[in-house]
Amino acid sequence: MKKELFSRSWEFVNGVSSNMPGMKKEPRIVNLPHDFMIEQDVQPEAKGGADLAWYPGGIGTYTKYFELETVPPVLELLVEGCFGSTTVSVNG
Repeated sequence: MKKELFSRSWEFVNGVSSNMPGMKKEPRIVNLPHDFMIEQDVQPEAKGGADLAWYPGGIGTYTKYFELETVPPVLELLVEGCFGSTTVSVNG
């Protein structure tokens, strides 16, 4: 089985990404692991309080586009280090 490191060159948008006209946020390129919360300012009134180290939190969207030269009979995608309530989507 071939293994490939998949942690480089992800598109990141703070919030939910959108393709709607006028709603699109420009992504920036990040490498994983990445913690967008620590880029925020701490706030004493943060909803998560001490459990989230006083960071306000929120939604971060990470996107990776790739193509396979050949499709193997079995393809496994191992996702590690996700925080909180994470959704992983492949091909839409």
